[in-house]
Amino acid sequence: MQMRVGATASAIARQSLANLTKLHAQWEDEYEENCRIAAERGYDVVERAFPSLEESGLPGFAAKADIITIGLLRDYLSTKDELLRELASLRSEISMAIDHQRKVVKHAVGNNGASSFTVVGDGGILLGYYVVPDDGEQWLKHAMLEMVQRHGAVLNDDLKTVASQGNLPKVIYVDKMCCGGTEGSRADAVRYFYGMLKKLDVFHLIQRIGKEINCEHPRKGDFLKRLSECIFTLVQEDVDALKQARDSGGYNNLTPKQEKADKLHYVRTKIENPERIVSKILVVVKGQIAIDREAKKQSMMAGDACEDINTAHRAYPLILYLLCLQGTERGVETGS
Repeated sequence: MQMRVGATASAIARQSLANLTKLHAQWEDEYEENCRIAAERGYDVVERAFPSLEESGLPGFAAKADIITIGLLRDYLSTKDELLRELASLRSEISMAIDHQRKVVKHAVGNNGASSFTVVGDGGILLGYYVVPDDGEQWLKHAMLEMVQRHGAVLNDDLKTVASQGNLPKVIYVDKMCCGGTEGSRADAVRYFYGMLKKLDVFHLIQRIGKEINCEHPRKGDFLKRLSECIFTLVQEDVDALKQARDSGGYNNLTPKQEKADKLHYVRTKIENPERIVSKILVVVKGQIAIDREAKKQSMMAGDACEDINTAHRAYPLILYLLCLQGTERGVETGS
């Protein structure tokens, strides 16, 4: 059941071992307490150490990831028809999102399963999951036509615009094929994907920008962190609730790693005004360009030889080339 709602087999295995470890500690405390009570009552108690976790053999009873996965597959095979009917009944109201991944199907046999294609709806609810030969658009047609029909929409012959919207969401977030088409032009239909307006999702926006910078540069990590902060805003209500919980529990000495883990787990993020986001991104990019120029100037003043300045050198520019951001009329471009 846990894997049905998104838990991984390895996470369940770790939780199983943690539960047994907790149980062992509980038994050890009870053993020591019983020994203490018996000694107080005058019984002759033999001092014998409680078996360690490994000596007790309890880890052998912990669920293993491979066994859990086999259990999931057996559960799926026995309830396949019911699960597929349930999946086909799910709909989205506000938006959809699609994504391709290769890693999850890398062990598939043959060339017919080289990539996965996932369709999700509001709140991350799974609407469809398919294994396809590659991430080409021709393999999406069957899945997307079923999505359109499921939501009661009717497409025009171009398979991009709708003749009848039905309950089909008006926006779809894509991992590729997001560019092209201008509102009101003859290419206006290119802006749509099976009846929904295409928008590049945030993860792939950051990924695209990340590909256009020097991946070996010492400032890369800080730049991508600042880029993420430009896009995502923490929900202040969650921040205040987490602080209150820490104060009431006395957890005020957490390490930065623990604080980050808490924030990821308990604090939601939101995406606000797009124009403001683009402005923030441009400020961050221009700031990095200014640092690049200053680093180059200082390197020249220090007499560094050009052949010694490789891609990992601080004087090598971080910002090499950035394509224009979707929805803006300006781009950022610098030379090396």
